[in-house]
Amino acid sequence: MNYVFDLDGVMHKHVDLPILKEDSIDFGSRKYNIDRDEMPTNIFTLNVEKAIYYSKKEHNVYIVTSRRTQNNVIKCVRAIGIDVDTIPDKNIICGQHNKASIIVKLKAVEYYDDSPHHIVEIQNIRHLLPEEFKLFLSIPEKNVNIDVPADLNLSDSDIKINVHRVLDFQRNYFLL
Repeated sequence: MNYVFDLDGVMHKHVDLPILKEDSIDFGSRKYNIDRDEMPTNIFTLNVEKAIYYSKKEHNVYIVTSRRTQNNVIKCVRAIGIDVDTIPDKNIICGQHNKASIIVKLKAVEYYDDSPHHIVEIQNIRHLLPEEFKLFLSIPEKNVNIDVPADLNLSDSDIKINVHRVLDFQRNYFLL
């Protein structure tokens, strides 16, 4: 089985809040807020431990990130405590702005991301994934992953409407 994690905001917490500036092409995304060469120190321990656990159970663990520089990403992954036996270099996939196609290709059974934009993207292709697929919205500020229900309606063609639905879902989760 294949378990897939985003890097920034999922394996470490050095990220800004989602971009909600109306005219931004990155609407609904989150950006890391440390220098590209700086190694993260604020680790999202819950997810690092999940990756190690799945690897020890002999599952394949992947990092799929929109960051482009493979060497820096590998150094970052190693700096947060994930060794090459847990996630081999070949399982670190960089430069992916459209993560949905990679998630489908890998036939992932779980995917973790902190970006409402990517949650929308994956939710809309969920029917192409294995029946047991689970999607998680990682909230680094709260140290939690929220299981996104398969029936959460994110089918509107306007990404901004859907991003706000994800944020409303997140807000309602914490009100429970």
